[in-house]
Amino acid sequence: MSGICALGIDPGPVPGFFLALWRPGEKKADWARAYQCNADGAEGLLAMILSVHGSLITCGQIEEFRTGRGPGTRGRSATATRDMIAALLGTIDRESLLKLAVRHSSAVMPWSADKRLAAAGILDATAQLPHARAASRHALYCAAHDGGLPDPLSRRAS
Repeated sequence: MSGICALGIDPGPVPGFFLALWRPGEKKADWARAYQCNADGAEGLLAMILSVHGSLITCGQIEEFRTGRGPGTRGRSATATRDMIAALLGTIDRESLLKLAVRHSSAVMPWSADKRLAAAGILDATAQLPHARAASRHALYCAAHDGGLPDPLSRRAS
């Protein structure tokens, strides 16, 4: 199967994972998978995703975490999130040849609004999974910016 298969990861206390495949020339995803788990299950869930779908994945992205002064950027959850990112990157290195892009949500979230997710055919897959929805935004951004997927809102996209 050819096309663009993008993996998006939203780390944190409730990590989200999202995987979607777009066939060549299509702007709507052929299929999508959305996952959430507790923090303790993140490495195992990623390993399972890679074992089942790893050969299809062409690009991937994880949300960057920056320490700052804002809410959620310090304390126990912040430390756990930084540790999770390092562990997930280690899992990728051990289990896959995939190189994940690391991008901050400030670049990803405005571009990957719900309208663009809907045009890409992936909005409904995360209807009850807010952390998987955040991961879907990373997957779509990566698919378009690294994988060659046409912007789903452009006229050039089919």
